[in-house]
Amino acid sequence: MTRATSTVDPAEAHALLAEVLRGSTRREILDAVTSRAGLVDSIERLARAMREHRFPTSGPPLLLRGLVHALDRSCRSEGLHLLHVWDFAAQRRPQEIAPVLLAGYCAEQGMPGAPERHVLSLLLDHYFLLVLSLLAVRAWDAEDPNAALDAITRLVRDLQGPQGSGHRVMDDAESLLLTAASYYHPELEGYVALLERVRTLDPEHQLRTAIPCAAIMGSHLRWGFRFMYGRDVGRMRDDNDIDYPWLQFSVLPPLRALVQRPEADWGPGQRSRTALALLGALSADPWAFTGAVPAVLVDHAAEHEEVRTLLREHHPALRDLFELVRPTATAYSPLSFGCNFLRNAVVASVVQSMGSTERRPSLSTVLLGEAGEEIAPPPGATAQVAHELMRFASVPHRLGAHGAPLIVYDPRDAPRRWDMTLRALAPRA
Repeated sequence: MTRATSTVDPAEAHALLAEVLRGSTRREILDAVTSRAGLVDSIERLARAMREHRFPTSGPPLLLRGLVHALDRSCRSEGLHLLHVWDFAAQRRPQEIAPVLLAGYCAEQGMPGAPERHVLSLLLDHYFLLVLSLLAVRAWDAEDPNAALDAITRLVRDLQGPQGSGHRVMDDAESLLLTAASYYHPELEGYVALLERVRTLDPEHQLRTAIPCAAIMGSHLRWGFRFMYGRDVGRMRDDNDIDYPWLQFSVLPPLRALVQRPEADWGPGQRSRTALALLGALSADPWAFTGAVPAVLVDHAAEHEEVRTLLREHHPALRDLFELVRPTATAYSPLSFGCNFLRNAVVASVVQSMGSTERRPSLSTVLLGEAGEEIAPPPGATAQVAHELMRFASVPHRLGAHGAPLIVYDPRDAPRRWDMTLRALAPRA
């Protein structure tokens, strides 16, 4: 596939957004759109600004139309439509971009009892999160995509820092890149091209990408196994020929790191976090990596052989690591969480955060667990967030085919998944 190049200078885009996110610009925008007529009118004013990519401030307006449209054109030219998610009911992409649709939903609901400024701040941050997602997907336009991803991670931290709502969604650029593409898409070539580019990253950035990818793909396929494919792994493989190469990619860098990197070289909690991410990916279909290469991975047979060999040769050490992250009755486990497409969980996370300004665990924490968090969440907080996401998705008009919730949190499923995966990985006599 010919690689499109956007007309955006990555360094200039990073500098512009750093100035916006680190300074007072977002506060000025909220001051300008806040209406005496009430929250609904304020939301509608903010939605108009997002639709036009033109934001009022205390001085000249912030103009982002050229930047956003250039990034979007480049993504769409390669088959990735990130601004307009697929409308299943209408079987088309909506005219409005995703942040405007969310603002419209909030205006319809009225958000009674929610702090008005906080609601507006969350909606504005959601817009900027999507802009950063576009930048992450276009990281390969930069001379060094590894450095570009690092710069975007700093922007993610600025976005979720003290100048905005404070709501954390994803913790780094690699997670954001994967989240941006985690929705139903009738055209699949963009996912193939994106994986090819991810494989060109240096080993450390491949690992940083693979860890959230493992959690996201594991969550996605565990959900499908239970709700779409009647627990038939053959049906799941046949229907996910794009997802399985991503799943296998998500297994290999964490697996290499866990068996090759000395324990002393890991940061606090990072080894357990990586082991849990690997376990999450394997739990989707452990049998895919313990026998002959399945048809869905035949084009990636060499990588499959390396995965299978490492799992077999290092089974005792890996089992000990997996024992350390065995689900318990008292602690949250990501193996309990499933989601059809993560973009749905992002929207649910934003809406569920509107009722309170208190700091909440991020979606990264829900997907990857609490190990390695700089500030440990209060006991039960991550499980509470997972429950709230499921409750949001369980409203009748949001249910999927055959009444399936699009987000599910089932603490009983984690021990079963752990046991099933460990049994499947055990060497055959």
